[in-house]
This record gives sequence, C-alpha cells and structure tokens, in this order.
Amino acid sequence: MNNALPPSDSEPGELRAIDLPPIEALPQLLELYRNRLRLLVQLRIDHRVKARIDASDVIQEAFTEAVSLYPKFLSDAKLTPYVWLASIAI
Repeated sequence: MNNALPPSDSEPGELRAIDLPPIEALPQLLELYRNRLRLLVQLRIDHRVKARIDASDVIQEAFTEAVSLYPKFLSDAKLTPYVWLASIAI
C-alpha cells in the first residue's frame, strides 16, 4: 500500500477532501502542515503570553487532538485538511 500523499489542484501542498489519506498516513499529513500551522499559531499568540507559550507545544497538542478526531473528519470532510487542523490549533 502506498501511503504517499497525492498532489492537489488547489493551493500547492493542499489536499482536497477526495485526496484524504487513510488513518495510517495521518503522521505524514500532519508533518506536511507542521511549519505552516506553527507560523499561524505564532502570529495568533498574544504578545503578553508569548514568553510562556511555545507555538510548537500548541501544534503538538493540536496534533494529539487531531489523531482522535481524524476518523470523524474523514467521514464528513467539509474543510480542507489544513483548515481543519488550523481550527483545532487556534
């Protein structure tokens, strides 16, 4: 079985709902968006708490939550994977 993520016609590196990988490929999917999500979180963290909260920690917790929510996401994927992960992270 090939767990490589398929290319997309939308934004570079973006997946469509029809392209979603099986649960076994979830780590690869998460890694695909890790840097982009970390930048998003860094921009969204309030400057008053930046010294106490690391964006990488927020992303790691979001990924942990995403693992448990992924089967539900697969059954009703209305968002792109990136938007879905971003909604968990922020």
